Amino acid sequence: MTTGAEALIESLKRENVTEIFGYAGATICPAADALKHSDIHYTLVRTEQNAGHMASGYSRISGKVGVCMVTSGPGATNLITGIATAYMDSIPMVAITGQVESYLLGRDIFQEVDITGITMPITKCNFMVHSAAEMADIVREAFAVARGVHGVGGVVLVDAAQSAPHIPIDVQKAKFEPVYPETVDIRGYKPSVKGNIKQVQRAAEAIRHAKKPVLCLGGGVISAGAQKEALAFAEKSQIPIVSTMMGLGIVPTEHPLYVGMIGSFGTPTANRTLTHSDLLILVGARVANRAILQPSEIGRRMKTIHIDVDPAEIGKNVDSEIFKLELLLNQAGLAVGDRAVEKQAHAVAERTGGAPAAAIELPDGTVVTGKNGPLLGAASSALLNALKKLAGIDHEIDLVSARAIEPIQTLKTNYLGSRNPRLHTDEILIALSSSAAENETAAVALQQLSKLKGCDMHSTVILSSVDTDTIKRLGMYLTCEPAYEQEDRKYHKK
Repeated sequence: MTTGAEALIESLKRENVTEIFGYAGATICPAADALKHSDIHYTLVRTEQNAGHMASGYSRISGKVGVCMVTSGPGATNLITGIATAYMDSIPMVAITGQVESYLLGRDIFQEVDITGITMPITKCNFMVHSAAEMADIVREAFAVARGVHGVGGVVLVDAAQSAPHIPIDVQKAKFEPVYPETVDIRGYKPSVKGNIKQVQRAAEAIRHAKKPVLCLGGGVISAGAQKEALAFAEKSQIPIVSTMMGLGIVPTEHPLYVGMIGSFGTPTANRTLTHSDLLILVGARVANRAILQPSEIGRRMKTIHIDVDPAEIGKNVDSEIFKLELLLNQAGLAVGDRAVEKQAHAVAERTGGAPAAAIELPDGTVVTGKNGPLLGAASSALLNALKKLAGIDHEIDLVSARAIEPIQTLKTNYLGSRNPRLHTDEILIALSSSAAENETAAVALQQLSKLKGCDMHSTVILSSVDTDTIKRLGMYLTCEPAYEQEDRKYHKK
């Protein structure tokens, strides 16, 4: 006969575990005692928190599942920071905690704590072992989930009522005839990891047409052992490479395509490369805020291809549906460039030597345009022209005189430090409101604002966040080309 604790250790051996980091206490002692009869090396730490971090570090270096084992109550809760760290970085780790005897659960006795409930948000899966007979199956499933056999790896906690990950002590002591499973089949846990051929084709097409693509590699590339493949892709396509902190080491720092690490602690060159890209290819990265301070800006400024084994990561921080607009247009029987606002905006840009242009389609289907001028930006010009058209005002009439605009420009450039003297959409609307107090024509135009709700607008350049917010507040649907008005500028100045 075999005890639950012995079955636990035998199951760990069958998972090729050679190292355990832990600190024993009463509720995990049966498992610790069973280690004496195995060749698994046990590292005694000085505090349980160290066990969690050491198991995480061991997994990162070795590529194997890290294992830590501690007692119940404060022993288990001391693991939490190590568990959370491994979980955030998708590090394969199994944390085994002892537990009070099964019949005492829920009675708030000495060193009882609901560690499965506490760690649920920071683990991929939790197991509470209720009987010794479950031990082998649970350990097999725990390692399958931790390794990411069906998807991305991560942390799994097994709590044992003195027996296994969450394991009560009586379960550890119970004797039975174990059956060790050869395979694992977890009901409800079958993530799809096969790429969609249509998405792959669209991604390839986007890469082919991109002028300034950049490849961003994260820790998922290391977890997948895909360093060679990632580098081969970059070299074949000659796409510059940046990495997240978790992706350091994938590409040699001296490689001619490697620009550096992005983010708050990254290099200016890498961040600048990302900023000026027109296509971001994310591989095995979740786009945390330390890597990209404003992920929403990435989605606004460039197309994004996101490759990750975990579907939950795709689109979580950056809108990675690079062809969302194209897909919607295809459903409507259109193609990119078919919309009237796009055609008209590009036509104006071509006539003005590629200068920024914008177009608005009014409720009756009429399209009005605007272009950059000395006083107004293209979006502001289009907005005023739309209000004129809706109000039936002659195109040649100035709703806001140059004499009224010029002092605002002086204020912006001479006193507020703006590099852009042209009025943004919010500024021209404020100027129009001021004119409306004395000018009846301006007042009539201002009354047309509500009619712009639901209208399509397209710009041949990326608009500033000020213009974008104003247009959205008016209820208009804005699209922009993935190009900056000035190539040497990271942001449009307000």
